[in-house]
Order: sequence, then C-alpha cells, then structure tokens
Amino acid sequence: MKKKIIIKTAAFVSAVLLSAGVVSLPVCQDTGFAITAEAASSKLAAPSYAFCSKKSSDSAELMWGSVSGADAYRVYKYNASSKKYESYKTVKGTSCTVTGLKPGKSYSFKVAALKKSNGKYVAGTKSETVKVKTLKAFKAGDTVSCSLFSITLPAGADYVVEKEKNSISVYDREAKESNWGGFAFNVTAYAKPSDYSGMMDAKIGEMTTSSGKVYDIVVRYPSDVQYDVEKYSDMPANYESLYYGSEDILKTLESGKGGSYVAGAGMKGEELYGDVLAKYKTALDEKWDSNKLEDEDMSPVYNQIAQSEKGSILSKVGYAYSDLNGDGIDELLIGEVAKGSKANMVYDIYTMADRKPVHAASGWFRSSMYLFEYGMIANVYSSSAYESGVRILEVVHNEAALSTQQDFRYDYSADEENPWFIYYLDDEEGEKVSEEDFNQRMSNYGDFIHIDFTPFSSLK
Repeated sequence: MKKKIIIKTAAFVSAVLLSAGVVSLPVCQDTGFAITAEAASSKLAAPSYAFCSKKSSDSAELMWGSVSGADAYRVYKYNASSKKYESYKTVKGTSCTVTGLKPGKSYSFKVAALKKSNGKYVAGTKSETVKVKTLKAFKAGDTVSCSLFSITLPAGADYVVEKEKNSISVYDREAKESNWGGFAFNVTAYAKPSDYSGMMDAKIGEMTTSSGKVYDIVVRYPSDVQYDVEKYSDMPANYESLYYGSEDILKTLESGKGGSYVAGAGMKGEELYGDVLAKYKTALDEKWDSNKLEDEDMSPVYNQIAQSEKGSILSKVGYAYSDLNGDGIDELLIGEVAKGSKANMVYDIYTMADRKPVHAASGWFRSSMYLFEYGMIANVYSSSAYESGVRILEVVHNEAALSTQQDFRYDYSADEENPWFIYYLDDEEGEKVSEEDFNQRMSNYGDFIHIDFTPFSSLK
C-alpha cells in the first residue's frame, strides 16, 4: 500500500500532489492546493514581522511576513492629531511604499492582514509598530566622476570614494578606517548584461554614450553589516545618509559629455514584452494546436483549456510582470486568471537576455508552476504514481533558463518505508529525511501567492 504525502507549511496553503494519488486533504477547485485548518480559520493573525526595508527623505518601503488565508493587507499610519492609526493603503502583496513623507520626520505604521467577507475586507490583528525616521532633505555636495558618468554626494557627509573606469564605490569613512568595511553602495556601467550577476546587482536604468553605445547602470549594496555594531545600536547617521540616501544620490547620476541617462529604462515589462504578448494573443485567438504551440516555445496547455472550457480563452489566460530574481528587470508571466485569492498557475515565463526577451520555461497540468511570495518558483510535478514533488526554481539572470535550487521529492519506488527526499542543485544522491523534516524545510519558502493576471481579452 502506498504511503500518503501531504506537503504542508506552517503558514500557507499546502501544495497537494493530486495526480500522484497520494493526497487525502480536501482540495480547492483547479488549484492543486489544499486548505489547512489554520488557513480555513476566519480570524487572521498579525503579520509575523514588519519592518522598514528602505527609506529616503520623502518615502519608506515597508515589508512584512505573509499571513495564511489573507486576501490582502492594510497599512495603517499613525495620526498624531487624532492619536489613532488610520488606514493608509490596501495592497495585495507583502510590501508597500509610503510616499509623501516629510524629510527628517518620525512616523509610525502598523500592518494587518485582510480577509474578504460578503464583499468587504475584515481586518485581522495589527502588527507591532514599525517606526521610521526619514532622511534629511538631500543637499548637494561634491560631484565625483568616473570616465563614463558622475554622481553628486550629500553635503556634510563624511565618505571615501573609490573609482574605476566605469564604476564608483562609496564608503562611510569612520567605518572603513576602523576596519568595519563601511561599504554603502557601488554603481557601475556595464556594456553587456552578462557582465553582472543579478544576485546582488540590480539595474536602475540605461545610459547611452555620444557614440551610441548602451550601458546598463547597476547598483550593488552590501550583503552584511558594514558599521561598528558594538559602538552603535542603530545605524549611524552618516552611514545612513550614504546607504539609505543612495536613492537620492543616484537621482543625480549624469552621463559623460554628449551622452544621456534614463532612469528605469530597459526594466519595465510594458516596455520589454509587447511583441511576445501580441504573439500570445494571436495564438489564443486562433486556437493553435499543441504541436504549433510547442514549436513556438509556448505551453501546450492553452490548447487543452480552449477545448475543455466554455467561453473565450482570452478571458481565462492573462499576463503579469514581476522581477523574480532581483536584477531590477521584470520577467513576463503568462498564466491562469483566477478569481479571489487562490494561488493560480503560471504557464510560461519569459525573461531578458542581452536586452531581448527570451522564453525561460513552460508548465502544464502535471508539471505546473506557482510563484512564492519572494520570487522563487515552485514546480509541482508528478512523473508517476510513485514519484512526485516540488522543485524550487529561480530565474537565471540574462539566460533563457531556470535553475533548480532544491527538489522536495516523494519517491516510493526508492524507499517504500521512508519515501521523502531532498535534492540540492545537481546532487544526484539526495538527502533522505523524515516526513516532519521534509514538511518543515518546505515551509521555509513561505506561501504560494495569487497573481493578478491581466486577461488577454483586455489587451489592445
């Protein structure tokens, strides 16, 4: 008798491997997911953590942990006059940028998960207070240049600058000279997108020289603490003016003589994938068969949807943009238009390679793709009644590919008594684990999320 596997996580809608015949939980229609008792509860807990991830002189980015069963989240801002937390904004994801703040002022925020009931949102418990003090208004100081571009640093800041032909690195002087590193940020012009990794590097725009050569302008931040934590319990003001203040500093970036710099160029999906979307609309409208779809690097699932469901397929399939690998450049996702907050399938993923759109992956019903809340991709697969699992994938920067980070595999044919295995990267052996450990490690990746796909029926 085959053992049953239920992939649970502590705070999310569980992945259910239906086609493997190894699941016993009740399943939400069409999702391949089962609702845990926690997710089914109408009372929503507070987000497990909330913090300020980035700030400037007039804005702050808040982030928080997801809450199982949430349809949306509401950010509350403290009003000193009314002495109450008042609703600022409702968002679908787990982050929100608060704008219109005043320089050098302190603010307090809270976040609550929302669940829709009878057409209205009901708020759960609010998070702990997130306190934010914005940076002082940017005042231009000295301008520093490399051979390709220049930036202007804030007046009064104490810094060290290191320059190369196409690069400027900025350090806090005190931290650097006391051997704490002091690195605040680096900005580099790359002629080829393949010259940077996309892991710690994020594109912020494009520069064109007077000769017509195009460069990606890329910023890099430190991956660990760069100031004396024994001396300072909070980030020192000078380091903060360089690290958090980099957003204002980078707004001053100018290309060399005769060139031009456009912030945000070559990054947004609306600018990048127009031809791809036009092809998909044609394919869906003309109901291409599976062979033609696969010949064009498109999932064959669209043909199955067209044959099995009533109504226009253009309203059932949609598109969305998201920077999945953190390189600053949007990926294009094609997937299932789903009502409510249920996790919905991704059928095709496109990314950019050498500034051109390329197809990275396709999914279908027995090898479906879902999105985790922080950009990782879950490939829920079933190769037979005895083998199924979830691969954790990420988009490779500047390549038409996804890379496998981990593979959570149920393999009854390998071990009838203990069929739970975890594989890492290209490891062919795999680690044999207990069911409890399997579920716990899977839970570390968080929730599968609902994606607000825009239906192709609305594409002009």
